[in-house]
Amino acid sequence: RPLLCLSVSGDSAVAGGADHSLHEVDLSGCWSECGGPARADKAAGRAADQGGVEPVARAEPRRKRTLYTRSYGHSDWVTCAAHAADGRVLSGGADGKVCVWSASGPARATTLLGHVGSVSCLALSAPHTGAAQHALSASYDKSIRLWSLDRPAEASSAACLRGHRAPVLKLVWAAELLASADREGAVLLWDLRTGAHTPLGAHRGHATALAPLGDAAALASGGQDGRVCLWDCRQRGCSGGAAAAAPVHSGAVSELVPHSLPGGGGELLLSAGADKSLALLEPRMGLAVVARRELSDFPYSLAAVGSVAVAGCGDGAVHVIELPSARRLYSLRTGGAAVRAMHTDPNRLVCACDDGGVRAYTFGAAERRGDVEP
Repeated sequence: RPLLCLSVSGDSAVAGGADHSLHEVDLSGCWSECGGPARADKAAGRAADQGGVEPVARAEPRRKRTLYTRSYGHSDWVTCAAHAADGRVLSGGADGKVCVWSASGPARATTLLGHVGSVSCLALSAPHTGAAQHALSASYDKSIRLWSLDRPAEASSAACLRGHRAPVLKLVWAAELLASADREGAVLLWDLRTGAHTPLGAHRGHATALAPLGDAAALASGGQDGRVCLWDCRQRGCSGGAAAAAPVHSGAVSELVPHSLPGGGGELLLSAGADKSLALLEPRMGLAVVARRELSDFPYSLAAVGSVAVAGCGDGAVHVIELPSARRLYSLRTGGAAVRAMHTDPNRLVCACDDGGVRAYTFGAAERRGDVEP
């Protein structure tokens, strides 16, 4: 059954999907190496730049646990997943449940009840020594709930934030920045201490992407209208409109990823859209498009590491794209099913796909150094 979400912590990956369960897999020792122009001859490099797909062996990680039993788990699709600092796994489902799964051993979960609509996304506070970790869940019931995870075997509801007039689709929690966006396009900024919210503005149609920028003083949002907006979050309580807005795509914005180029190369905002393109935006220049790359299909997932961006598409292709030139270096084929979610770090790429498979790859030496060779 299709996989819809993915969370990776260390050598453990958890993917959830349409079979109502989560599958925990061991990533250690199962890597296949991404082939690419960094280690290919000039002819292979030219083929990749012209859209060629290099043959790459796939790795099938070893399954550790299935997080679903008759007594514990979801009764509908699993829509989001996240790892807590202590190794526990949180999951949200279309059944409105938030489940907190044990870090190891038999599949057992504490079920957090409160939402009356599908849970769309989860966010966790940054771990601090001696401080309790908290989780936020956003829902189609138009609310955001705060959960305390300070006890190993249980979690409790701490607060419920209400202010949206439509289902909440996106949620960002980074340092002091808490923001959300909904199906009517509204983008709200929250004060978690008081529960008060500030409407920043709205897209025409659904808000489809949300990302913090820099030190979380700014927020980027994307919408069904194809526009990307940049919001100044420093003046809380004041809604002064977007600091910058640009029509970037001819279809909906599917993903936004901020990225710092290695070696002090500057800041970029990566935007993927339903027009099958990846745009590289300069947030300090009014969201000017500095480069663009056409993709093979709808981009469901997007990430960046070092000097490359990685886009997972609906046709099963994963495109590795050089930054900031937007030149395609090479492509991977994961099996022909949509790549719904992915994780990248300096050493590896993990993909969760519509065919129910989790696939893992390593980056080559050049990608790890952040200086991919032509």
